[in-house]
Amino acid sequence: MFSRMLRNFDSLKSAFYNRLIAHYSLCKTSALFAREEIARDTSVFWFEKPADFTFRAGQYTVLRLPNLSEPDPQGPVRSLSICSAPHEERLGFALRNTQSPFKKALWAMQPGEEASITPVIGKFVLEATETRPLVFIVGGIGITPVRSILKEANPYR
Repeated sequence: MFSRMLRNFDSLKSAFYNRLIAHYSLCKTSALFAREEIARDTSVFWFEKPADFTFRAGQYTVLRLPNLSEPDPQGPVRSLSICSAPHEERLGFALRNTQSPFKKALWAMQPGEEASITPVIGKFVLEATETRPLVFIVGGIGITPVRSILKEANPYR
């Protein structure tokens, strides 16, 4: 029963993302620039930043791949935290390869191939008025939005 509920939830989530992408008139295309392996089975995918694409450190976007070689229960989309800082030239997304159809397609992408991205989403941002010392406790790939925040707070480190 519970597994059926989870499958139904995944189907609803996939349908939601597909509708979001399909009807989002503000989606931009972005070409893959490079893939950089940063740990075992973990890479940063560097995409060209579309013109007029702005974001605040800590936000995320929905990435849609044009072609999956096999069906994915979640569809061709994923919500991904942006690990690059707003002042950096390219958009970075760090992911662990779990061998899902989406991840297989992403790992197979060649520089120059394009994906679609939505405008940014999320409120996990540092306010300019924040003066208190902060401590971030993160684990694994959850470091991605924090990397963006730290790079933005001090771009020379």
